[in-house]
Amino acid sequence: MTRRIVAAAALLGLLLAGAAPGSAAVGDDTTWFRLGVFGGYRLAGDLGKPSDFEEPATTVPLAGPAPRATVESASAWGFRAAVPLGDRFEVQALFSRSRTSLSAGVGETWSTVWTGGLSYRFVAPGRSWVPFLGLSAGGHTFTPRDPAVTQETWFAASLDGGTEFPVGSRFALRVEVRGTATRIPSGGAFCSGADCAVSFREDSWSLIGEAVGGFVFAF
Repeated sequence: MTRRIVAAAALLGLLLAGAAPGSAAVGDDTTWFRLGVFGGYRLAGDLGKPSDFEEPATTVPLAGPAPRATVESASAWGFRAAVPLGDRFEVQALFSRSRTSLSAGVGETWSTVWTGGLSYRFVAPGRSWVPFLGLSAGGHTFTPRDPAVTQETWFAASLDGGTEFPVGSRFALRVEVRGTATRIPSGGAFCSGADCAVSFREDSWSLIGEAVGGFVFAF
């Protein structure tokens, strides 16, 4: 919970800084495409609510606490592609990847978030930075390093915000924070044959935060 509060406070601070009076966003009326690359850090989080029963489902309670699928903190990297709709709105596609580790015996896992949506840029004359806010939806894929363990892909929605700092008309620095909510369905996950590393008691949402920085190129 503390990490979520810190991430929300950082986002609010970036937006408030960008709203202060202060040249325009990277790109101009001839810009048809913007590409960004980024790197940063993804915070740890839990996946779903663990079941009180073994998987496959039986009436035999587990001897100890139910296994939890916890995603460890790790570095993250990715890219963002956007097509401007005027000087404020953009259609965006986001790809973010992290090599993390899952508890409950899953081990090293690739965590990949891929979403598409809209972004709004708060462009204002005479200001040397551009705050933005975006909303997108897509999927969150977990790919265990062990090929015998199943890959899981679940619905995800992301909210991102931050500020761009233009350096000329075709290049900018960009910092942002992003929160990704992943829909975890009930039942077994990360299975090898009939055995699953974890079983989720009910459908739930998992929230994972990310703080990144990078560059934007306008074409």
